[in-house]
Amino acid sequence: MSILGIDIGTTGVKAVIFSEDGKILGSGFKENFISYPKPGWAELDPKIVTESVTQATKQALKMNISNDQVQSLSVSTMGEVACPLSKKGELLYNAILHFDKRGEEQNKFWENFGKERIFKITGMPLHSMYTLNKLLWLRDNEPQKFKKIDRLPLLQDYFLHSLGLEPLIDYSLASRTMAFDVINKKWSEEILDYCQVDKKIFSKPVESGTIAGRLSSKAALELGLKKGVTVVVGTHDQPAATLGSGVIKEGIAMDSTGTVECVAVTIDEPNLNKILLDNNITCYCHCIPGKFIVHGFVFSAGSILKWYRDTFADAEILRSKKLGIDAYELILKNVDNNPSSIFVLPHFSGSGTPYMDFMSKGILMGLTLSTSKSDIVKAILEGISYEMMLNINIMRKVGIKINELRAIGGGAKSDKWLQLKADIFGLPIVSLDVSEASCLGVAMLAGKSTGLFNSLEESIKAMVKEKKTYLPNEKRMFEYSNRMSIYSKIYDSTREISHQIHKNL
Repeated sequence: MSILGIDIGTTGVKAVIFSEDGKILGSGFKENFISYPKPGWAELDPKIVTESVTQATKQALKMNISNDQVQSLSVSTMGEVACPLSKKGELLYNAILHFDKRGEEQNKFWENFGKERIFKITGMPLHSMYTLNKLLWLRDNEPQKFKKIDRLPLLQDYFLHSLGLEPLIDYSLASRTMAFDVINKKWSEEILDYCQVDKKIFSKPVESGTIAGRLSSKAALELGLKKGVTVVVGTHDQPAATLGSGVIKEGIAMDSTGTVECVAVTIDEPNLNKILLDNNITCYCHCIPGKFIVHGFVFSAGSILKWYRDTFADAEILRSKKLGIDAYELILKNVDNNPSSIFVLPHFSGSGTPYMDFMSKGILMGLTLSTSKSDIVKAILEGISYEMMLNINIMRKVGIKINELRAIGGGAKSDKWLQLKADIFGLPIVSLDVSEASCLGVAMLAGKSTGLFNSLEESIKAMVKEKKTYLPNEKRMFEYSNRMSIYSKIYDSTREISHQIHKNL
């Protein structure tokens, strides 16, 4: 029996078919087209997303190395992104992406309500990225379209709607709206009454793993699957990835490195400590029943390496084509194991947590005439890891234990980067056999919900495979500890200058 896990991300849709023991039988990818109508705006057409799901799924089916037919499927999606629909089900406005700058003015609307109260209810620090502030922006700037909104599904429930199924939303994705009571697992009447939004526009919230229904003949034909495939309600992408990494108990964290890097932990009880609020770190419902997820992130991770490759590595790109290897192998080949003498502040797309400062800029500091290209590459890797260390330290301050990290994503393919992380974090880093952990996580939810596994713990034993462990080098760990004390001062020392630069761009 095979399972289909689909991940709807910002840049594209991944579809992966897994066997019962976690082997990848087939995979597909279709890029999404993001539009930028105005500076600071970023939108996605939900209809294009559903088309991308169809194409990625059909590609995975064509590559399927097994004759087993898909028995069930589930979907993980990026957070916050909503699709305003009319009573007739017509799309009224493109989905506004989380990094779109709209919604910043709406933060002022909540001053009397209080950011502390919002956090205690939703586990979300007040921010423009969340669905509710994007909705209020529509109210203030597109009043005619706002009046016509009958339903506001996010991408998860919109996808179920497109299949002709009831548009259900799981607790984890509902949490990302800043309108969901994470303690009582329901839409917050207190918050919605304050902003005069009817809770009926949101979909019914349910536990991750709830069976949404079965594919009709029409929906199955569009996806290339057989009629009757069981569709299971999935989850937000970060909880999916933590499950797909086998991170279901305290003490172990997931470290996901792609365009964005994220460190996430699973906890048994909600931790709504003010320290997390002050550092913009969220705590919300997990896809694992009864548990919660805490995570911090940096917006620019793999994207900075891509920038370096495209801007400075023409020679490596040309040579890699001749050798038939990835250009990143050559870029990282000469990176020294010892700590770099220069620093990179990785705020190339603004900062993630703990600062959440969209005006912050990337900085390269400590250059001399002896600085080499490999020194800069090393400093990029270090800067991203220093930034994540800030987040780990904050989590530890509120009593969250982190004794090991499990690495996934594109960055997990680099031995040098994983060893560097072990040295900076002072923790064992474990690489996993499957890099597409979000797809694997929702596949596990689908497998458990359809009886393939008796529990999520059983699915982890069957499908999650450890590959290699990287232990910290004590000498380098000490040297990085000293450099971390320098790095931690860079943002505060340059914040005002970065803001001046931003305002004059």
